Amino acid sequence: MVPSLEGILSYLKSDPQRSGGQVSNVFRSESRRIRWPAIPKPANAKMMSVLHQLSLSEWSLDTTIRKRQAAQLVRLLAYAIDKVPYYRERRSEYVCGLDDTESGWTALPVLGRADLQQEEKRLIGDEFRQRRERVYEVSSSGSTGRPVRVLQNREVQFFWHVFTLREHFWHRRDPLLKLATIKHYRQGRHAYPGFRRSGWGSALDSMVETGDLALLNSATDVDLQVKWLSETEPAYLLTYPSNLKLLASEFIARGKSLENLRQIRCLGETVDEEVRRLTEAAWGVDVADMYSAQEVGYIALQCPDHP
Repeated sequence: MVPSLEGILSYLKSDPQRSGGQVSNVFRSESRRIRWPAIPKPANAKMMSVLHQLSLSEWSLDTTIRKRQAAQLVRLLAYAIDKVPYYRERRSEYVCGLDDTESGWTALPVLGRADLQQEEKRLIGDEFRQRRERVYEVSSSGSTGRPVRVLQNREVQFFWHVFTLREHFWHRRDPLLKLATIKHYRQGRHAYPGFRRSGWGSALDSMVETGDLALLNSATDVDLQVKWLSETEPAYLLTYPSNLKLLASEFIARGKSLENLRQIRCLGETVDEEVRRLTEAAWGVDVADMYSAQEVGYIALQCPDHP
């Protein structure tokens, strides 16, 4: 008897290891009649197209990648000089960057944090100021001083989602499993006992089927964090390296473990060798590091083949 598609999917979901940790390959389909290969919604198709282009670029020569990056940087700077008052008024200082060379780009003046805060209004582009498209306001946490506030459009949101998906797919995570996040939430949100819901987040939820998400404020006492994690039993944990170090030390001291844990993701701070050593000793899993900022997006992602 030939097994049904539902039977195969049920089999894979019952033990994600059978699918090599890539149940994420079962994408959501816009068609009720065709589940595989999935017919994606237009927005998802755009993201998949960009992901495919980025995947192909991983095998390109360094010179080819740099040439494409330089061309995009020139377009970005030309837009800024034309549309953003701050850069338009300083055209003579920035025009050197329009030269498609590394020396021209490195000669550009550096925009410091204080400049960004002081010139906030002058750094808003004409199209944003005139609200020709929907914009979103985001700001840094302000953990090192006065927060930085910036405006973003749908293209920025789009690439946030693309790189979030890329990081998940790189590390072959199974999105049907449980994700736990312990980080800062404003106004004391998600204090113990935290918050739980279905779905990992908008970037992944629209693309593939996802499991549960558990959230906890990192201001929670470490004893309660240990209790919460032991009760939550996540497959994946996202937190800060400094918090991870405390948690790993506590789990080791108490002789406790997290049986379902597969990987830990870190953000916001530097991951040093001690963090990796303690994580391995506490739970026997690796750490995936990523570097990002609210005002600029993803800066660097850890290659899964070269931790």
